[in-house]
Amino acid sequence: MPQEQSHAAAYVPARPVPTIAPAEPEQWQTVIPLERSLTVDGQLLNVITVRCLTGDEFVHVVMTYGTSEDVLMPEIRAAMCGVHPSVIAALAADDQARVVAACRPFYPRQLRGDPDETDIVAAGLVAAMASPT
Repeated sequence: MPQEQSHAAAYVPARPVPTIAPAEPEQWQTVIPLERSLTVDGQLLNVITVRCLTGDEFVHVVMTYGTSEDVLMPEIRAAMCGVHPSVIAALAADDQARVVAACRPFYPRQLRGDPDETDIVAAGLVAAMASPT
């Protein structure tokens, strides 16, 4: 008896995914040299690169960790720096203050407290969180 074979068509997107990159990378990140280095998992950490999160990355952090500021802000900073929140917590006080300050310009407007944008952006975020994925 011959075996039946499935001939399911492979998914082909309607159009190719574009290659996307920041037009001005220096506006998307900043490098903070640490005055007091750490070792993390045996690797030397003497600089932290703080980068702007994309909208999808920001929504993912909020969806994962909720909206409690005490939990959310350390997670957002960690995502921006590409490290675990405990790494930022372990920085020397002066280094930590500089890293936290470097994050602020890259926060979404509603976290910076820009009065004209807070309600508009927050409403968009609530809508994004409510929509099925």
